[in-house]
Amino acid sequence: MKVDRLALGLGGAAAVTVGTVVAILVLGYVPLAEFPQLSESPADIPGTIAFSTFDRDRSCVMTVPASGGTPAEVYCRPCGPKTGHDYLQGA
Repeated sequence: MKVDRLALGLGGAAAVTVGTVVAILVLGYVPLAEFPQLSESPADIPGTIAFSTFDRDRSCVMTVPASGGTPAEVYCRPCGPKTGHDYLQGA
């Protein structure tokens, strides 16, 4: 009985493997799309990225061009008791 189940399992696995190989050979292989490397042409990236920074004294919202450049401060506020980073950390 155990031999019959083993043979049935191995036969099924072999059938699935053969079926997969035949399907790939008949239907063909579809290669993955190739995308350009951002390091090759970083100036071609449109848009602006916004992010926030925190330190002990203040929290700021900054922006930087997506293609690279110097970050610019949009808005900053001081951090103190129950504000900004200290509030988020539960201090």
